Amino acid sequence: MKNLTIILGLVFLLAGCKSNTLKELTEEFEISSSSNVLSTTNLVDGTHPTRGTAKMLQTESGVKLVFENFFTTNGPDLRVYLTKTNQRTSDFIEIGPLKALSGTFSYDVPSTINIAEYSHVQVYCVRFPQVTGWGLFVK
Repeated sequence: MKNLTIILGLVFLLAGCKSNTLKELTEEFEISSSSNVLSTTNLVDGTHPTRGTAKMLQTESGVKLVFENFFTTNGPDLRVYLTKTNQRTSDFIEIGPLKALSGTFSYDVPSTINIAEYSHVQVYCVRFPQVTGWGLFVK
């Protein structure tokens, strides 16, 4: 009985990691010549294969976090965080749910956030607390 419980638990865990229905997304957005790249990072694997580029852009309408040529594998309740380290701590700001598993897309960063305080971007799985991919911003 104990072995059956362990096997069922593993099946649930593995099935849970595939529960989102995110797909590819390529947003159409214009970056004007007056936009300024504040920082950039190449995304790396956490607990899932992750790649692409993340950029913080100062635009006429505010700061945008842009994912370009992004890819990661599926997981439940994936979120985008700005953090002070590559580890999950209490020092993070949630930017929003991950929009897609691949493609190019952006998030508006609220003007109340001092982005200079946050050196990392993370894709974070809330259900199974783990950093699935991350990057360290370089100015």
